[in-house]
Amino acid sequence: MPFPYRQMRRHGSFVVPALSHNSLLKFGRKLLRPWAVSMRFAVAHKNIANLCGKLLAFALIYHRHNPREGFAMLKTLIGTSLGLGVMTSFGINGFAQEAKLPPNINDLCPQMIVEKVGNVIKCKPPLADSLERIINDMQSEDLRRNPVQAGDEGNREALSHLPDASHKAALDALAAYKALYKRYEGLDAQSFKGSDRLNYQLLGYALGQKILLAEHDPGRVPFTNDSGFFNMMSYVSRQTRFTNVDDYEAYAARLSELPRYFNQNIENMRRGMRTRFTASAEI
Repeated sequence: MPFPYRQMRRHGSFVVPALSHNSLLKFGRKLLRPWAVSMRFAVAHKNIANLCGKLLAFALIYHRHNPREGFAMLKTLIGTSLGLGVMTSFGINGFAQEAKLPPNINDLCPQMIVEKVGNVIKCKPPLADSLERIINDMQSEDLRRNPVQAGDEGNREALSHLPDASHKAALDALAAYKALYKRYEGLDAQSFKGSDRLNYQLLGYALGQKILLAEHDPGRVPFTNDSGFFNMMSYVSRQTRFTNVDDYEAYAARLSELPRYFNQNIENMRRGMRTRFTASAEI
């Protein structure tokens, strides 16, 4: 590595190189690279440069009779001073405050949660999964796929939509419930007592039934007896409350999705006929 000096100055009985702040920091970065691959300083800091300059002069003066040993000491001092000086002066977050983000921010925190606030990057351990979190995620998934129920529970955006009855949506739901069940299997069953134990068992049963039913592709028979997709809106209209203009506009938007909703269910029934899975002749 070339020595970054501009000119030579005499100190006492021998000559030492005079370094600029920028050249010294550039040299220090190269020395620090093995310890801080991901961290790159965007702005030169005077206090660090001054500290390294003093250490440089000390190393060269102390070992004036042995340049090779002095240079080795110089590398150690600059590397250590930059590493410890920056961390103690600015803290760990100082690196993030003065650094440019790498192309992939997750490289800074492998297998951890990356949180960026302003120019500060923080690495947090992944949240431990819990029974309550999985239950909440299952309920959120149910509501996301059933805008009619979501609208009844106060979701204004959902009031404008009908469910997605496509086969692709059904496959996506199956994958989502399988992912939830995998998380469920990762819980420690022995850690639950009392009501938590009951909730744990009910959650496993509910997810298992959702997966079992979805694997049979029930969308191929989208009706039971006298009820199904064709008369669902008669129920929805009775349950919808109209108190202002927004309520009527949301209902009109929901009605505009009826052609799409009917076509999806008709295609599901055709898929049922192709796969010989239909309702009984009596129905």
